[in-house]
Amino acid sequence: MSVEVSQYQRNIGSIHTHTSFSGTKLTPYQVAVLAKRKRLNVLIYTDYSDREWRYHWGIKLSRASILSRGIENYLSTISDVERKFEGMTILAGVEASPFYYWDGNPFKLSCREYNRHILLFGLKTQDDYEDMPLLGNHKSGFSPFCGGQGITPYQELIDYANKKGALSFWAHPEQEDNTKFFIARLYTQARPEILKETDGYTGFSAFPRGGEIVPQPGGIWDQILNEYCEGERVKPIWTIGESDFRKEEDDIDNPTTVFVGQINNKKDVLTALREGRIYALDSLDKELFLNKFYVVDEKTKSFASIGQTLCCSANQVTIHIDIESKVALKSVVLIKDGIIIKESKETNFEYIDNHCPPQKKSFYRLIIESSNGNRLLTNPIFVLPLRDL
Repeated sequence: MSVEVSQYQRNIGSIHTHTSFSGTKLTPYQVAVLAKRKRLNVLIYTDYSDREWRYHWGIKLSRASILSRGIENYLSTISDVERKFEGMTILAGVEASPFYYWDGNPFKLSCREYNRHILLFGLKTQDDYEDMPLLGNHKSGFSPFCGGQGITPYQELIDYANKKGALSFWAHPEQEDNTKFFIARLYTQARPEILKETDGYTGFSAFPRGGEIVPQPGGIWDQILNEYCEGERVKPIWTIGESDFRKEEDDIDNPTTVFVGQINNKKDVLTALREGRIYALDSLDKELFLNKFYVVDEKTKSFASIGQTLCCSANQVTIHIDIESKVALKSVVLIKDGIIIKESKETNFEYIDNHCPPQKKSFYRLIIESSNGNRLLTNPIFVLPLRDL
């Protein structure tokens, strides 16, 4: 009995876009026009929750954000844009800044941790946005004058998102930010390790500033996935590509997140993100796509695709890989439980793993790179011993 698996649907998504609510020149409508021209299927706005830094004596520095421009105004504006762009699924999200703290003195100030951001998707009401635990809305319970607070402010925001049924993704986890703003220096150290230190979030952004350290074989992502497989975490984490779009000269579709299932509405988008039925693509322009990636139980002929779990009873499984590329491939790396088990340059091949059924839940994922430098990261497929059901 053969296994027939359909080629992945290709729904192109731009996640993490900024508009005039974040102080850029483009309104949400103008951003949607650009997305429509690029034939995007999914557009998720993530304007800044707040960009205000308060110091002693009533001194404050501020820029445009959804708090300063009004959350009701933000949500109603995006709802209006949704109605005008049928055929493209549009969601309101937010790039949240849970915490910052002051370091130094009035003559040499540093504002630390402010660029450590979390993207939230799926908050349902205006109150959900207004009640986020942030310094900017005075609902976090922290002070910017008491030094660093470790992971606590960020974990509180993640826990809040889970309580509201929303999704949370760490944005640009490998980015260092060091800029001067009037009298203060804004400094956030790159700290990809925070992905291991926090728990319960939905995933992280690999591209453009999270793909050099975190997804390396045996690295932070694999360590977290192994913790999930060993029962130390309740759920796995997924990767996305974020465009971080700000101005018309930027590419609203690079990097991108590709949704591999049917997308008809906002619920479909959120479900795909929640279940990992997506892959992260560094550049859409360089034409590298994943057509198929699935694991087959050779005894029952049951199978699982990205984001799914295969209940395995056979002595072996077969991994099927089908890639579409404009140019030759530099490498296709198949990873199992953080260890490279196969390297190839083929666009279409199978790999038989005889170490099944596994002794514990395991996972497979792919890192693909084309000869023109484009990269693609799949989310994992999990394999579970049938006896563990």
